[in-house]
Parts: sequence; structure tokens; C-alpha cells
Amino acid sequence: METIQVRFLAEFLNELLACEETSAALSRAAIGRSADDALRLRLETQESECRHHARVVRDLIEEMAGEPGPATASVRTLLGALEASMVDAGADPELRRWLDLQTLVDCATTCQRNWALLGTIGECNGDPAIMRAIDRVGDDENRHVQSLRDALFERTPAVLLAR
Repeated sequence: METIQVRFLAEFLNELLACEETSAALSRAAIGRSADDALRLRLETQESECRHHARVVRDLIEEMAGEPGPATASVRTLLGALEASMVDAGADPELRRWLDLQTLVDCATTCQRNWALLGTIGECNGDPAIMRAIDRVGDDENRHVQSLRDALFERTPAVLLAR
């Protein structure tokens, strides 16, 4: 019989997978709207790394004899809200790009938190598969959050003064 801990871990891994896939998709949408070459390059790197992270999670799920499945309803709601915030509602293009960065910071922060929690889970149960997955991702999540926050704060004065 399956224990609650196994079910929790399976659900958590599917939530992490959904978050990484959403982060990659949101990065792709922001790339298409960015007029800043340096920001586009930063977002392209992040998108590629998020896709890599999603592969790492899929590999971990399979290594643990599981199958990727849907995230819980609460996580689907959260990620759906982030995706909806990227819909172009006719905002000024500079403001739209700034709002995109806010959304990307929120999504990256969620991914960062989830990887940190996975690390704690791996340390608690000594699971080598989890620790290998953590090693494959490295410090990417911390760098994503910091890079996006920097980009957001760098652009804040321009957005405020453009009004």
C-alpha cells in the first residue's frame, strides 16, 4: 500500500515539474515582447535552464518508478494566474515588459522555493536520486531570481518616468 509520504512526494514532484514548464513558457513569451537585446539573452538562458530543470524532474520521477502527472489544483490555479498575467491587455509596451518581469520574478521565486524544499526532503530521507537532481540544477534558481529582480529594478525608473 502506498504511504502518504510517497503520495506527497509524487504530487510535489509534479508541482515542481509544472512550475519549471510554466517558467520556461513565460520566459518564451517575455522574450517575444522584449526590445532589449541583453534582457532577451538573459531570458533565453533562463528558458533553456528551466527546460533543463523540467527534464531533471522528469528523470527523477522516472528514476523513482513514477510517471509525470498533473499538478494539484492549487498549483494549477497559481500557475494559471501567472500565465494569465502575461496576457497582453493593450498596456504600454514598456509597462507590459515591466509587468512581464514581475510575473517572471514570482514564478522563479516559486521554483526556487520548491527546489529548496526538495533539497530538504532529500536531506531528510537521504535519497541519492533527489540529491543527484539537486546537483544537476545547482545554483540556477538563486541566479534566476536575482537576475530577474535586478532586471525589474533596473527598469523601474524608466517605467515610472515614461508616464
